[in-house]
Amino acid sequence: MNRDAQALLPLTIKQINDAYQASDDKANLTIDGVEIGKISLLGRVCSKAGQTTDVKFVLDDGTGMIECTKWLQEPANSIPVESILNGIYVRVYGHLKGFQGQNNNDQKSVEQLVSYFLLLPQNREMTEGTPHDVIREYLRITLDRLKLAIENLTYEGQIYEGVTDRYKSAIDG
Repeated sequence: MNRDAQALLPLTIKQINDAYQASDDKANLTIDGVEIGKISLLGRVCSKAGQTTDVKFVLDDGTGMIECTKWLQEPANSIPVESILNGIYVRVYGHLKGFQGQNNNDQKSVEQLVSYFLLLPQNREMTEGTPHDVIREYLRITLDRLKLAIENLTYEGQIYEGVTDRYKSAIDG
C-alpha cells in the first residue's frame, strides 16, 4: 500500500499543530512523510459562533484546539447546525486548510462535516446510559443513522452498552 495515498488520517490536534509549526509550506502539510488530505478528529465543541454562511467552533481534543467550519449549504442529510452545542463531543471528518492570517499570525482550520455526536451534557450523570429515542429526538436524525453512529462509536471504544440497550461515554463516564 502506498503511504502517500492515504484516504483518511485519524489525527490529534497536537499532530496537526506540530506538522504546521515544522512546515515551511503551510498549504501542503505532512505527518511522518504522508501528505495530510482528509482527516478525522474527535473532540469537544467550544466557542460556537454562527454566521450567515457557516458556523465556526473550536474543537478541543485534550491535546490542543483547532477552529472548525461547518458550511450551511451542506447536503440536507448532514447534521443540522442547531445540533452543534458547546460542550458536546463530536467526530469531524474534513480537509485541513492552512493559510497565512492577518497580522502575520499563522492560522489553521478544518473545513468539515460533523458526523457523530458522542455525549449529551445533560445526561452525564445517568448511570444507566442514554435511551436511543432521547438521542434520536435531540439530534433530529433517523434511527438507522443513530444505530450506525452507535455501532461505529462502540467499535472505536468511545461508548459502551449499559443496562437495557442504553449507552455511556467511555471518555468521561
